[in-house]
Amino acid sequence: AELWRKRHCEANAKNTALVWNFVDFARRHAEAVETQATDEWDQRLEQASLLIIEDIDAAKGKEAAQEELVRVLDWFASEQRQVVVTAKNSPERLKVLGARLRSRLTSGLAVGVASPGVAARETIIGQLAKMFEMELGPQAIESMAKRTTANYPQLRGMVLELRTSMRDEQVDDV
Repeated sequence: AELWRKRHCEANAKNTALVWNFVDFARRHAEAVETQATDEWDQRLEQASLLIIEDIDAAKGKEAAQEELVRVLDWFASEQRQVVVTAKNSPERLKVLGARLRSRLTSGLAVGVASPGVAARETIIGQLAKMFEMELGPQAIESMAKRTTANYPQLRGMVLELRTSMRDEQVDDV
């Protein structure tokens, strides 16, 4: 999601993106309702040209947030703005979603994503290292990529953990 956001915003200086996991979306919406700040909530959403909601699987028991997401998806569609929603399963298999939200998500493009291969993991690790301003040598990147079958969130976690442990020194071998 971070790479999507970055590329979207770099493509045009006027582009703005909101990236939240579903739990954060639900929490922020609930806070806006509780503090009577729904106009500010709407303004923030209206300023975004891209909305990314990660981990929609966490929507169980959050009916108000699901309904708000339906409203937001409808608005983004009417304005021809982009939305990316991530989940561990396809929308039709997500029984935690209400019928209206599942309907909105199944009407769009659903793409299954397999875990990346070694070459893709090398590229991802290299890009993450650059994004987090780390200096990783090519051998370290190759070694990390070959020792795991991790997906993007797991690779991101690995790189962040390594960043914490390395304190700005160049890593040549892992």
